[in-house]
Amino acid sequence: MKVIKLLFTVLALGVTLQASAQSGGEQYTALAPGDVDKFLETFKPMTDDLEALEDKLNENGELDEMKAAYSETGDMSEWQELYDKPEVKAILDKYGWDEQYYEKMRTIITGFGVIHLEKEMEEQADEIEAEEKATRQRLLNEQREKVDDASLSMIEARANDLLLLFEADQE
Repeated sequence: MKVIKLLFTVLALGVTLQASAQSGGEQYTALAPGDVDKFLETFKPMTDDLEALEDKLNENGELDEMKAAYSETGDMSEWQELYDKPEVKAILDKYGWDEQYYEKMRTIITGFGVIHLEKEMEEQADEIEAEEKATRQRLLNEQREKVDDASLSMIEARANDLLLLFEADQE
């Protein structure tokens, strides 16, 4: 996987649930109507534009260091700093996003992870041992508290499209 894709996809399902558990009980940024649609429309072209910047952003090995740190600790706090770089801000502007993109992306992906995990737990209810079920439910509850109900409803309405997007991005 290319490093710059990690900028967008490192929060993907599962990873989001694990990594965001480290950030305590904070509630993520609420979505506005249209944010999920806009995310779906702009994710791929923004990723392509950012990939074109990968070498420039990694001139001093900064991306490599972030990737290594994330691999070791799961801490993503340094990734948000990339959004402050002028080149990245220009791409966000090009697609009509502002400095809240990272926060909204985190809300969308965490909400999607909650929806996916709920569905998975329902489908595997008879196959999961009680201890595993309790662990998953605890994790699900922690993540569910981070996404407000209105945002979760918007995400759920486009969950199939988000799944297709994330699956296609992993190829």
